[in-house]
Amino acid sequence: MRDPVPEAVLDLLARRAELLDRIAERPADKPALGDALGVSRSTVDRAVRELAERGFIERCGDGYRTTAAGRLAAASYGEFRRRSEGIRAAADVLDVLPPDAPLDARALAGAEVVAADGGDPERPARRIAELVGRADEVRGAGGLVADRYVRLYRDRILDGTAVRVVLAPASLERLLAGHADAVAAALETGLVELRESPDAPPFGLRLYSRDDETTMSVTVYDDDLRGIICNDDPGAVEWAAEYVERIWNDARAIPTP
Repeated sequence: MRDPVPEAVLDLLARRAELLDRIAERPADKPALGDALGVSRSTVDRAVRELAERGFIERCGDGYRTTAAGRLAAASYGEFRRRSEGIRAAADVLDVLPPDAPLDARALAGAEVVAADGGDPERPARRIAELVGRADEVRGAGGLVADRYVRLYRDRILDGTAVRVVLAPASLERLLAGHADAVAAALETGLVELRESPDAPPFGLRLYSRDDETTMSVTVYDDDLRGIICNDDPGAVEWAAEYVERIWNDARAIPTP
């Protein structure tokens, strides 16, 4: 009987993921596996035996192939690894968020992390400007209101970019108090919709779309912009779109002039 303990399966996948991934690409015999991975025949023998005992691979005419369980295990462990690497890379940016911040690990799988640092603290701001500058549509929830972003969005809206954002009450109040003319001009274009919700996240979540391409981002602030996490992975975009839509549907609409 196979050992059902999840830790044993995770340990096996951690040690044999590269070989399992190689077999998942296409069937291979032991010599081909050794050549592809640059490991000894004895290492391949042990790996094949362990994966076969677990039911993840089986013999076939070309050597070994993954079973249905092996294919799923390879895909699931690969995604787990991508998310874990993304979390590690973003840890310094995320550490100012509350422990219960509603951020999904899908947002971090394969993400680009742009952190403010002493050498170039403006890097995250430039990345935001790039994303906004090429978008035909921006949707989002949460985030702080900074003067430079108000100007940036105003210019893009006047050029035809549609914007739909849910802000926390305090952020919306600050926006309306400090930039009433810019907000009014933007609303008059018919391209802008603003709503408020106390459930807006403690970070800025945005979806930047152009043609059929969408990139999501998470912006994190402490006293200033701490960093931005960008991702165009379908899983990340799907999570962000679902989250923004849910907040939007429950938010209070701000009347247009």
